[in-house]
Amino acid sequence: MQTFLFCIFIAFFSASEVSGVVNDSTRQAVQEALFEALKTMDLVTEPSVSDGSIVESQIANEDSKKLQFNAEVLELASQILVEKYGVGILEDANEVLQEMIAVSDSSEESS
Repeated sequence: MQTFLFCIFIAFFSASEVSGVVNDSTRQAVQEALFEALKTMDLVTEPSVSDGSIVESQIANEDSKKLQFNAEVLELASQILVEKYGVGILEDANEVLQEMIAVSDSSEESS
């Protein structure tokens, strides 16, 4: 589940230049929040619904599970950023995420 986010991190860190409007301290803050969120998500092991209470037709496929995990990590990272820096950082944080996705996409295309 963490593969997508991990690929984004690797692509972002290995890029020689990242152009954009936001500064390096904002990028660093977003990266730290994402890593903190990932660490927290790794510690969460109990499922939200007990086994046996889910009907077979309600079990999510792997893509849905990955998307749900990514959404939960981003939600937690957003909470961390707001707690530390206030809501004003969210617009710049979104820019950083867009940069990371663009770098990841271009890395995948060149592979």
